[in-house]
Amino acid sequence: MTTRNELLQDLKTIRYEFQMLAATADRLASGRYSRDTAVKNALIGSFALHARALLHFFYWDAKGRNGNSLFGRKQANDVIAEDFFSVHRKTWARRPKTTPTLVRAKHRADKQIAHIIHTRRPLNTPKARGKTWHFQTIVKHLSRAMKSFLDNAPQLDTAVSVEIRRTLEHA
Repeated sequence: MTTRNELLQDLKTIRYEFQMLAATADRLASGRYSRDTAVKNALIGSFALHARALLHFFYWDAKGRNGNSLFGRKQANDVIAEDFFSVHRKTWARRPKTTPTLVRAKHRADKQIAHIIHTRRPLNTPKARGKTWHFQTIVKHLSRAMKSFLDNAPQLDTAVSVEIRRTLEHA
């Protein structure tokens, strides 16, 4: 069983993931980055990987209509939101539902960033890069999950959670 101190250390990783998600989305949406294609693509890749990590953290157990996992299987060493509740024998009952936007974001991160597959061919043009990502909408949906997590997880009144809340205010 994970201790409270271990969870508070894990919360620092959650903070990093969320701050990076919000920062990359902000840069991409506002155009505040070098016009260098490599920099833009690096920001898109970073955004996708941070979104993917947070989706798994919040929704690892979500199932699609066919009963298959939407956001990946839990591995033994994965930290998931539920870990913060099970210390107090609670569940995360108030978690916001997944949205089609989040399901698409996970699918795009898998297919456009994490794997090399045939369906990426039409995306490999300057005209198409970044067009399928709705950065601010994805952040908005993940912000709802983050806010619910912070509001409901027992004993998360820490400096780290305050920093995450500050990021939420600006996301």
